[in-house]
Amino acid sequence: MTPADLQKFCSDKDTRYYLRAPFSRGDFTYATDAYIGVRVPRIADVTNEEGPDFEKLMSSTAPAVNMQPFPAVVVPPRGPKPLRPCKDCDGLGYIKQCSHCQGQGETDCYACGHECECEHCDGSGVLDVMVIDGKPSIAKDHADAIPCEDCDGEGVIVDDYKLLPIEIAPGLFFSDEVIPKLQTLPGLKLDLRPFDGAPHRFEFDGGDGLVMPMRMPKRDDKHAVRLPADTKENAEAEA
Repeated sequence: MTPADLQKFCSDKDTRYYLRAPFSRGDFTYATDAYIGVRVPRIADVTNEEGPDFEKLMSSTAPAVNMQPFPAVVVPPRGPKPLRPCKDCDGLGYIKQCSHCQGQGETDCYACGHECECEHCDGSGVLDVMVIDGKPSIAKDHADAIPCEDCDGEGVIVDDYKLLPIEIAPGLFFSDEVIPKLQTLPGLKLDLRPFDGAPHRFEFDGGDGLVMPMRMPKRDDKHAVRLPADTKENAEAEA
């Protein structure tokens, strides 16, 4: 497995920066997004050592009781993620840089001469663009107008989908975002016991890891994808 393969199991948006890249520690190299954690023999090219104590989590997780090949699950297709107007810039894509501190967030105190928080922008360096009757009070090409950092100047934010719970074995649900990642692992086997609140172990050709299932949705949750009743009965009879 290459660093590029592992990168797929890292987070691309978590504020915990150490979840955004693979890391090595001891004899292993790891990748995790806080939902899936993958462990493989140490890769020499991965020299980053900043990451959670994955070995501690592995050692505290109970052994697998029903390790089976990962079921052939078909994840329902989704359309494009919905967009919503950015609240920081009122959907304009730009905001006004504070002209009193030139966007620095600090100014020289008139009384003592030392730097202090700019009282005009509360130390942020920017001022929200006021929208009056649907029109911005400052033009986009104004000297003080700068792109909104929250939406990268687009004026819209991508809304995350509500995760779709999919039952892959009796009493065991994973989200439609987790399943495709797991399915990229060759020779994947997973502990298919019903979820009891703890991570589930899995193994694949060249490594192993942990994954956190979703809590069982309520029976009246039409959003969830459940196994057919006869499939459950057969699985329970075989067990």
